[in-house]
Amino acid sequence: MRFVIFFSPLSLFFSFHSTPPSILVNKVPLIATVPCFTVILATLFLGERFSVWGWVGLLISFTGVALISLNGNGGLHFTPGALLILLASFSESVYFVAQKRYLRKYSGLELATYNLWGGTLFMLIFLPTLWQELPHAPLGATLAIVFLGLFPAAVANLVWTFALSRTSASAAISFLNISPVFSLIIAWLWLREVPSPIALGGGLVVILGVLLINLKGKVRVRAEQPAEPLAKEVQPQVLLLVSEEVSTPTN
Repeated sequence: MRFVIFFSPLSLFFSFHSTPPSILVNKVPLIATVPCFTVILATLFLGERFSVWGWVGLLISFTGVALISLNGNGGLHFTPGALLILLASFSESVYFVAQKRYLRKYSGLELATYNLWGGTLFMLIFLPTLWQELPHAPLGATLAIVFLGLFPAAVANLVWTFALSRTSASAAISFLNISPVFSLIIAWLWLREVPSPIALGGGLVVILGVLLINLKGKVRVRAEQPAEPLAKEVQPQVLLLVSEEVSTPTN
């Protein structure tokens, strides 16, 4: 459990220290490597096997995310912080795969609770500064932080662990590529940022890729064969032989 709690804040640390907000849009294609890393790690450590259609759908959805990122001014360009973004993506993938293992022991609600309190523990280093800045913080910024803590953090984490407990990690992670599509729509409606035609086309490509993964990309999980059932099957035979010897009449 400590392994899961460690990699969640680690991915956030790498992401926040990677690049300045002015080129946030160029993080999108690198963050979209999370499903790729997750599928590879799930293949190695969870015994999941993506079909050919699954890999094709993953590649299509990644291409759509790259098209959406072209919506930003200046197009795509990479900075030295790109390596930190890749480290954040890999850390998040390790976190997702480790979650899947712990869901064999804990329920979705229990695991989400451990994750949230674990992340809160790492954030306590900012507590002294919080009491100093909170009285001077604008109301809008404070409400935004409360919203981020409740919905993108608590509710989203709970829903994610609930979904992950009922499907494979490879299939569940494919829906992460839809996040840029929703971001595009919300920015259009809320911030009045009109997307370019190529970004809208990228959104359709992402949806096509995710649909292909979930309709055609079957995930096979390697079955585990424990040795205990075999021992239990042998015991009744031994007892039967003993009972026959005891019940045999002597002359």
